[in-house]
Amino acid sequence: MPYPLQVIRAIREAVGPQYVVGARMTFYEEREGGLETHEALRVAQDTSEAGIDFISLIKGSHGTPSPRACSIWSA
Repeated sequence: MPYPLQVIRAIREAVGPQYVVGARMTFYEEREGGLETHEALRVAQDTSEAGIDFISLIKGSHGTPSPRACSIWSA
């Protein structure tokens, strides 16, 4: 996580507080060895603290029958 958080902080610094910055991430991959919900919550918390305003969430992966998506605002 150090590199992605560094990138997020640099983006936030470059665009300032008036610009909305978002990220898209899988929240639960639904596959063995994939990202679990508790891990995704930690990533969401860390990225929000680094400067992300919203996260567009995906549940599932290319191997699951019907991935679902939603957006969550952290402001």
